Amino acid sequence: MKAASPAGELLRQWRQRRRMSQLDLAIAAGISARHLSFVETGRSRPTSGMILRLSEHLDVPLRERNALLLQITADVTGRPIAAARVPDASAVGAAIYAVAAAEEASDMTDVVRRMGSAERVVYRPDGAARRVYDGLYADYLELARHFGEGASGIMRRLHAMHRSGRA
Repeated sequence: MKAASPAGELLRQWRQRRRMSQLDLAIAAGISARHLSFVETGRSRPTSGMILRLSEHLDVPLRERNALLLQITADVTGRPIAAARVPDASAVGAAIYAVAAAEEASDMTDVVRRMGSAERVVYRPDGAARRVYDGLYADYLELARHFGEGASGIMRRLHAMHRSGRA
């Protein structure tokens, strides 16, 4: 059995906190209970759209939704993603710049140190998820080559329809 993806595990935890069964959440989100089970256990990798849909039905706070999406970004890109640990990082950053401007500070380091934490949380890619996304991308490239390089002629016909205004 595959290990649960970090995103799938977090969704499962939120579902359990909300005391929802897989069936209840699946019905609310318009997916099958089997698909939800596969997402939670790592047998299926959720898209960002699926993460958002399930998160909305679980009333997951926005900050936690962002964490799920950042994990997927790390998995897809295969690179660690760093994010500010402080809530409302944009507002804190704006305040830091305002103070720096008011004090005519030449070095932001001291202002940051006085006003808040520059601490980050790092989302590391999950190797199993990365392999799945790489496989999906390879399939996409194959389809793009098939349709885009004239193997079937469908793309030429669609482009012609679009140019003629029939599409």
